[in-house]
Amino acid sequence: MSSPQPFKGSALSGQAGRPRSLWTWLPVLSFFRGFVLTFLFAFSLVLLRRLGLYAATITSFVGWLMLPYVLKPLVRPWIRRLGSSRLFLFEMEVLIVLSVAGIGFSLQQTDWKHSCMVFYAALALWGALHDIVADNFCSAVLGASRMRMVARAHLFAFFLTLLAGLGVLVMIGGNMEVLSRTVRPSWVRVCYIAAGVCLVLLVAQLILLPRRCREADEADFLVKSVFDRFVDKCAVLAKNPKGWPWVLFLLFYLLPLSLLWPMSTLFLIDPRSSGGMGLSPQEVAYVQGTVGVLALLAGCLVGEMILRRQLLSVKTRLLLVLAFTLPVCGWMWLSFSHPSGLSSVVWVTVFQNLGAGLGFTPYRDCVYPQPGSHRVLSPQAARALMTLSVMVPFTASGSLYAAVGYRRYFFLVLLSCGVSIVVAFLLLMAHLRYGRTHS
Repeated sequence: MSSPQPFKGSALSGQAGRPRSLWTWLPVLSFFRGFVLTFLFAFSLVLLRRLGLYAATITSFVGWLMLPYVLKPLVRPWIRRLGSSRLFLFEMEVLIVLSVAGIGFSLQQTDWKHSCMVFYAALALWGALHDIVADNFCSAVLGASRMRMVARAHLFAFFLTLLAGLGVLVMIGGNMEVLSRTVRPSWVRVCYIAAGVCLVLLVAQLILLPRRCREADEADFLVKSVFDRFVDKCAVLAKNPKGWPWVLFLLFYLLPLSLLWPMSTLFLIDPRSSGGMGLSPQEVAYVQGTVGVLALLAGCLVGEMILRRQLLSVKTRLLLVLAFTLPVCGWMWLSFSHPSGLSSVVWVTVFQNLGAGLGFTPYRDCVYPQPGSHRVLSPQAARALMTLSVMVPFTASGSLYAAVGYRRYFFLVLLSCGVSIVVAFLLLMAHLRYGRTHS
């Protein structure tokens, strides 16, 4: 099957054949994708906790919402055979808007939990399908050679959506709680605001997205052929001397971050009588949704500079791994000392997120290798492994906290940093022994 080729010239044609700049539509599409992810896996932690659900229930439910994103590589061949990418893209976005609005509607009901979870599950499904179709659309318009740039645009748009979802929306919800002195009606309005944001982005894409793109040639499609290709890739991976260190790195490097991500948010919200910090939604929005996101963005920008200048040496990798793991100590200190001021929480969050952004650099180099380096697996398969590596500890984190409490939980997170160090060391040894271009 021949790969889709971009149009000549700008490759982005609108009405009457006029060229359309890439940067008029790609940021809007990327922001839509990132906003769905933020709503599902960041904003929902605050929303469900304010509605009174227990930590184990929240993390288990939200963690399972990642399953459609894990299965994206298996679903992708089926999606490629469905009509126009542009039309299917808008169909998925309409369903996403309805699902977000449905969450707000379900919260108004007396027995809201089951209907809310149904709409959440639908949102995760449509969001995963939308990601697949968006990738196909960008590949058809721009060509496969520019997908690394598209991935970079999606990544940095995700930081903007974190500011909007975990910062602005949570701030609005907290202020509405204060003004109306009610909890659930306040967050119902926030969900409707989120649905309105998605609707505005949908309308903007109707105007801005290229109206024509060259679709990929359809090939004979059999379930058996997909399975055979999967078996062949596993066989190639098993023969590659760098394959298993690479897979172990993808599966276990993010373990501390996956355990810390949900429970740090819930730790800040929970009252001090339960071992938390007792922050208001407005304070959580400031700490994690604003200052924390900016620190994460700064770390990723430095990491991007390291990758672009090809400075990822052995010494640099070791320093990045330490930056990724050591700041976890700050959360353990917070759980023991419970300082009264907000400044201590801010500094711990800044150092943690800055280290996470820096430490994510070697991981990005595995998912999107630099030109001249052979890929062990495709970026789609690598992202699926990454999502799986986050999903499992995320799902178990709430139950683990319920069993041991915050102090012991953060101590276990600190111990899990040793796993990150070990798998990073194994991958580094494979790089030194076989070289970056060994296949």
